[in-house]
Amino acid sequence: MKKIIALIIVFVSITTVWAVKNSSEASSATGPRPANPALQNPMFDLEATGEFKLEDVVGKGYPVIINFSATWCGPCRRMKPIYKEANKKYKGKAILKTIDVDDPTMKEIVAAAGVSSIPHQIFFYPDGTIPTPERSPALFEKYGVKSVMNRRTFSTNVQRVGAMNKEIIDGIVEELSKPAPKKEAK
Repeated sequence: MKKIIALIIVFVSITTVWAVKNSSEASSATGPRPANPALQNPMFDLEATGEFKLEDVVGKGYPVIINFSATWCGPCRRMKPIYKEANKKYKGKAILKTIDVDDPTMKEIVAAAGVSSIPHQIFFYPDGTIPTPERSPALFEKYGVKSVMNRRTFSTNVQRVGAMNKEIIDGIVEELSKPAPKKEAK
């Protein structure tokens, strides 16, 4: 019984010290730091699961890269930590999602994107439109992005097939983030 009481006293002491230390750090001279809403917003979560729909992220004011992959895919596994780090870097600035092509809840999105090999990425400008060679020539010339018509849905999407490294992801996010050119008045 004495051991249990001693353990309880030690536990209470440790948690009290921890609580005091954390509360003093939170109330520094500049006041408490506001939480970054992007850190809590599921729109910026890396993994697309469950009831995910493209409409949940496309056209929300952020450039979007959707990466299609699978756990059995070697290049996908090598790219995963790079893509995960890029997601942390761009959280609140761009939306990076990964979709497992073997997830039965994602079959409709995989088919709509015309995924026939992986890794496979599709892209959207912040306004929800798909990239064009006229607006983002570097995206098509430098990063191997192509405009492709899906034979099943007869819709056009912009895609890239193959693994991406940090430089490619950074370059694509930069290209997608550029403002649309001003339309000339007639």
